Amino acid sequence: MKRPVTQRGVGLLELMLSLLVILTLIFMATRYFLISRESLRVSQAVDMINTTVNASYKWLEGNPDFLISVCRHYKQLV
Repeated sequence: MKRPVTQRGVGLLELMLSLLVILTLIFMATRYFLISRESLRVSQAVDMINTTVNASYKWLEGNPDFLISVCRHYKQLV
């Protein structure tokens, strides 16, 4: 009678499946990181534009003569 063969170590199929799982997780994490980084850049750009627009409105409130002079020059051009 033969003895049953005991398995030693990790088989090639098990190794390949574990590598596939690891690579899938790395791929998903990389995609998430890239998307979140791009989203952060867009939101920062929008915040900068809003800050610039609000600053220009505040400047115009403090300098109403500038807007009037621009309108006068525009009427002269037209």
